[in-house]
Amino acid sequence: MTVHFLPPYSDAYEAAVNDAIATCNGDLRGALKALIIANEFLERDLQAAASKSGLFSRELAGPNGRRTKSTDFPRPDARGS
Repeated sequence: MTVHFLPPYSDAYEAAVNDAIATCNGDLRGALKALIIANEFLERDLQAAASKSGLFSRELAGPNGRRTKSTDFPRPDARGS
Protein backbone atom coordinates (compact mmCIF):
# COMPACT_ATOMS: atom_id res chain seq x y z
CA MET A 1 0.00 0.00 0.00
CA THR A 2 1.37 3.40 -0.97
CA VAL A 3 0.74 6.37 1.27
CA HIS A 4 0.64 9.73 -0.46
CA PHE A 5 1.21 12.91 1.47
CA LEU A 6 0.15 16.27 0.19
CA PRO A 7 3.03 18.73 -0.01
CA PRO A 8 2.92 21.34 2.72
CA TYR A 9 1.81 24.81 1.81
CA SER A 10 5.31 26.07 2.37
CA ASP A 11 5.70 27.75 -1.02
CA ALA A 12 3.63 30.72 0.10
CA TYR A 13 5.51 30.88 3.39
CA GLU A 14 8.86 30.62 1.65
CA ALA A 15 7.89 33.51 -0.62
CA ALA A 16 6.73 35.57 2.36
CA VAL A 17 9.98 34.88 4.22
CA ASN A 18 12.02 35.79 1.15
CA ASP A 19 10.02 39.02 0.75
CA ALA A 20 10.52 39.96 4.41
CA ILE A 21 14.27 39.36 4.18
CA ALA A 22 14.54 41.23 0.88
CA THR A 23 12.60 44.17 2.33
CA CYS A 24 15.20 44.35 5.11
CA ASN A 25 18.09 44.24 2.59
CA GLY A 26 19.07 40.68 3.54
CA ASP A 27 19.20 41.37 7.29
CA LEU A 28 17.65 38.31 8.97
CA ARG A 29 17.56 39.92 12.40
CA GLY A 30 15.88 43.01 10.96
CA ALA A 31 13.30 40.89 9.15
CA LEU A 32 12.51 38.95 12.31
CA LYS A 33 12.21 42.14 14.34
CA ALA A 34 9.90 43.68 11.73
CA LEU A 35 7.64 40.61 11.76
CA ILE A 36 7.49 40.60 15.57
CA ILE A 37 6.55 44.29 15.59
CA ALA A 38 3.91 43.71 12.89
CA ASN A 39 2.48 40.83 14.94
CA GLU A 40 2.26 43.04 18.04
CA PHE A 41 0.33 45.64 16.05
CA LEU A 42 -2.08 42.95 14.85
CA GLU A 43 -2.51 41.63 18.40
CA ARG A 44 -3.24 45.16 19.65
CA ASP A 45 -5.80 45.72 16.88
CA LEU A 46 -7.44 42.36 17.58
CA GLN A 47 -7.62 43.11 21.28
CA ALA A 48 -9.13 46.53 20.61
CA ALA A 49 -11.74 45.07 18.25
CA ALA A 50 -12.58 42.28 20.68
CA SER A 51 -12.95 44.67 23.60
CA LYS A 52 -15.30 46.88 21.55
CA SER A 53 -17.43 43.84 20.79
CA GLY A 54 -17.61 42.87 24.46
CA LEU A 55 -15.63 39.68 23.95
CA PHE A 56 -13.28 40.52 26.82
CA SER A 57 -15.99 41.49 29.27
CA ARG A 58 -16.45 37.93 30.52
CA GLU A 59 -14.46 36.46 33.37
CA LEU A 60 -11.65 33.98 32.76
CA ALA A 61 -9.45 31.82 34.95
CA GLY A 62 -6.15 33.56 35.53
CA PRO A 63 -2.69 31.94 35.57
CA ASN A 64 -3.05 31.11 39.28
CA GLY A 65 -6.49 29.52 38.79
CA ARG A 66 -8.46 32.41 40.32
CA ARG A 67 -11.27 34.00 38.39
CA THR A 68 -10.22 37.31 36.92
CA LYS A 69 -11.38 39.62 34.18
CA SER A 70 -9.46 39.21 30.93
CA THR A 71 -8.92 42.97 30.86
CA ASP A 72 -6.58 42.48 33.85
CA PHE A 73 -4.06 40.68 31.66
CA PRO A 74 -1.14 42.82 30.44
CA ARG A 75 -1.51 44.34 27.02
CA PRO A 76 1.26 43.85 24.45
CA ASP A 77 2.17 47.56 24.60
CA ALA A 78 2.50 47.44 28.42
CA ARG A 79 5.51 45.11 28.39
CA GLY A 80 7.94 47.98 28.40
CA SER A 81 9.89 47.00 25.30
